[in-house]
Amino acid sequence: MKTYLIKIPQSNTKTSAAAFEDVFSQLHETLRGEKISFELLATGQNIAFCFTAGEASAEVVSGQVYALAPDADILEISDFSKKLGKNAKFVSAELGLIRNDLFPLKNYREFEGDSLSGLLSVLSKCIPGEMVFVQVVIRAVKDSGVHHLRLNTRKKLDRFRHMFRTKYWFKRGLRKSIVERINEKTAGRLFRCNIRVATVSTDARIDPAVRLQAMIGAMSNYNTLDFNQIKVQRVRRAVDLPRFQQRQLSGGFLLSTKEL
Repeated sequence: MKTYLIKIPQSNTKTSAAAFEDVFSQLHETLRGEKISFELLATGQNIAFCFTAGEASAEVVSGQVYALAPDADILEISDFSKKLGKNAKFVSAELGLIRNDLFPLKNYREFEGDSLSGLLSVLSKCIPGEMVFVQVVIRAVKDSGVHHLRLNTRKKLDRFRHMFRTKYWFKRGLRKSIVERINEKTAGRLFRCNIRVATVSTDARIDPAVRLQAMIGAMSNYNTLDFNQIKVQRVRRAVDLPRFQQRQLSGGFLLSTKEL
């Protein structure tokens, strides 16, 4: 797998969240079974948007980006996760969902402004001696009859559990809203995902765990009160670095193109 940096001029006005949803929809159709990692990298006060993929997959992703932004530059770069010094302090968090993945997270349509503004605000505060990685590893889920059979079985089981959730008894209209949102999510294209956040310090005076907590707080912008929320599954030190370097996709959870 190789890593690529995407540079889109600020003057480009076509790179909206809705446009990137179309990119994910196209990738779902063309990259069946292939793994791709989309990544945000902050070093000092510089923020970069990258992706890591096999050579053939990278060609497809690049084509979709150029279709969206013909003035973009896509440059192959060395893997930043393999350039850490021996004395660097590394802390990472593997993220999951509080509820099962039928329940959607907050998506870009529900934000009044830029859905990335909270994350970018924290990333922009990185100082020299700090690095932050956000890694979203995805693989398209085949839209097959077996896939929808499994989804429908899970939805029926969840409707049965609704009868025992007292919150639904007293909050008017909530049960109907949840069913509608679950149906909306599962009717569309889905990806299996792993999301990781890591912070690195090359300065002995900087504790990377502090920046990690700030990043986890920023991720809570995608939580909803009644549907789903992001949770930290585990926090690890250097032992988790190979997961980043290999862009592992294991277990994970389902996200729609709107959530991505």
